[in-house]
Amino acid sequence: MEDQNWFTLLRDTLNVFGNLAECIGLLFLVTQFRSSKKKPHPPKVRVVSKRKPEQTRERMVS
Repeated sequence: MEDQNWFTLLRDTLNVFGNLAECIGLLFLVTQFRSSKKKPHPPKVRVVSKRKPEQTRERMVS
């Protein structure tokens, strides 16, 4: 009789952990699909710096 209670307790405990894992998995899936509906970020604009003319660079060096 004692062994049967032990196995029942173990079975019920594993069942609770299985249900908890299933709920966490469903929550993960729901959040993944919800975040995929967001608009993608616009690409960053590259700022191109123009090279200074040769004369200006020579003045800076001297």
